Amino acid sequence: MRTLINRYIVSLDTIVALIAVIMACIFLPDTITNKFCTTVYGMAINVLAIVFSIFFASLAVIMSFPDNEFIRFIEAEDKLFSQLLGYFRDTLFALFVSLVSTIIIYIITAYLTDTGIADRKVFIFFCFIFTYSLVSTITAVDVALKITGSRATYLINRKEPKSDSELDSEEVNE
Repeated sequence: MRTLINRYIVSLDTIVALIAVIMACIFLPDTITNKFCTTVYGMAINVLAIVFSIFFASLAVIMSFPDNEFIRFIEAEDKLFSQLLGYFRDTLFALFVSLVSTIIIYIITAYLTDTGIADRKVFIFFCFIFTYSLVSTITAVDVALKITGSRATYLINRKEPKSDSELDSEEVNE
């Protein structure tokens, strides 16, 4: 339970998203226009769609790691592969929820454009989910970079299997 709380509630993603909410509460005017919100939501949809698709493709590449020995190595070292899969799963979920929520909010706001005034609470909620999903992406990329560093260590320390020509020359010498 403690791990769950640390992973989702007392995490960098949540803290930065809450800071974004606090900043929005402080600096956002009491009334905001639907036109402004529609523009921001449209931009966010573009960003989230691009990040989601690239992130999903990255997960496919990671899942197809051909080297089982390397996976064993990073799991034995500090469970980096399990961490990476967990971060990617959570981040894909956050990106998906953020994207779908933003699309729904965008449609409703665009429909209500004639009313002129947008709901400030909805915009602040959007600030939270948008910021959370982007910071979550950065966190997952950080873990992926740690794995890249582990890959370099693994390759340096790994004993290369002998090639067929080296094995043949040893047989001849015997």
